[in-house]
Amino acid sequence: MNRKTKAIMLYAILMTAILLVGSAPGTAQDPLVSLSRLNQEINALRDYFNGRINALSNQQTGTMPTPTISPSDILFLQETIREALREELLHEISQELPLFVVVELNAGETIIGEMGTKMILRGGSAVVYSRVENGLADLTTGLELFGGEYIPTNHYLLISRDDGRGMTAVDDVAWVIVEGRFSRH
Repeated sequence: MNRKTKAIMLYAILMTAILLVGSAPGTAQDPLVSLSRLNQEINALRDYFNGRINALSNQQTGTMPTPTISPSDILFLQETIREALREELLHEISQELPLFVVVELNAGETIIGEMGTKMILRGGSAVVYSRVENGLADLTTGLELFGGEYIPTNHYLLISRDDGRGMTAVDDVAWVIVEGRFSRH
């Protein structure tokens, strides 16, 4: 409720209380009004004004029908939230701790490492993703893998600069072990 509505309601309650004191059951012959009677009248007025205010608010803003959510929608939302929290946790872990994190990439998903990040493709297939001319340093063979080349499994790869290098999953699922900071796209 805004201030104006509260002030109007308070004024109405006070005026009603004054009128109740001056009318039955409190008359000139019987000026006493019980506190419980006064509280009862004040509560009735409060309920009346709250109902009117709510009715006016609904007229101004319009009421939205209550949405119905199916059980499958609830399950989908739960899974989406769970996955988002998992991704956020993986991202936080990769930002803070120098340990290996196992990342599951679906086909078409890309993982981009920051400078100094190391990756090992453990399962599935993936290709080098690079926004620049250079690619990934394959520390296992001592060679460089360029954008679009298939990455051999179990090879130790290094992201040498923070310029958008990583890998993109080709199969349904690719399993990557990552040490260092990364993001998924």
